[in-house]
Amino acid sequence: MVHRLLKAALAQAPNPAAMAGASEAELRTLSDECSQTERRAADAERELVEWKKVRFMADRVGEEFDGLIISTAKYGLFVELAELFIEGLVPIDTLPGDEYAYAENVRKVIGKRTRREFSIGGRVRVTLDRVDANERKLQFSIIEPERSVGRKRKPGKRRG
Repeated sequence: MVHRLLKAALAQAPNPAAMAGASEAELRTLSDECSQTERRAADAERELVEWKKVRFMADRVGEEFDGLIISTAKYGLFVELAELFIEGLVPIDTLPGDEYAYAENVRKVIGKRTRREFSIGGRVRVTLDRVDANERKLQFSIIEPERSVGRKRKPGKRRG
């Protein structure tokens, strides 16, 4: 149908709708139905992909992954796992070492005491904590890098 309409329009036919064998009102109704069907199909496809991702991750609880912060919110960080393109949430109350707050004006999650920042584009290491198959959601927690042990100073020597 669309091809016939385009062909008629390109040929500058006086009434392209008549060439399609339908009135303009019928074409509007058909195009609305096609659009709704296409949206339903896209929604079903998205839902299936999310279900497959959750199923894929179900046996990986406790595993560590490299990730990229793709969004921040008042309740946490959304992380996309490198190479897997799977997303999940790091709840703000699970962030280590401080109490964190969301700074909406800069779209960052910032530690109140340490001023440590988590922002979009930041790279993090995460552990998969929980898989909610019913909600099709994954929950992660940030893994803190191990701190290197500093050299001990010799007694009696002072920096000055």
